[in-house]
Amino acid sequence: RHFGYRLAGYHQLDERSRFALTSRYGLLDGETHSFREIGQHLGITSEAARRLTNRALEHIRDDAAKALAA
Repeated sequence: RHFGYRLAGYHQLDERSRFALTSRYGLLDGETHSFREIGQHLGITSEAARRLTNRALEHIRDDAAKALAA
């Protein structure tokens, strides 16, 4: 299978969720950022940033599982 299916759900995420994921895991610049840093940028608490990131990951995992099952 092609790698692209694994991140297909990424493009369906809203801008805040994409920012949280790319910042947390350094997907754009190779630098990882803390939930506190992400929260400060988005104007939310670090706990809210953690939840946002986890929901985004769940969305991507669910899409990947559906793609593998197809």
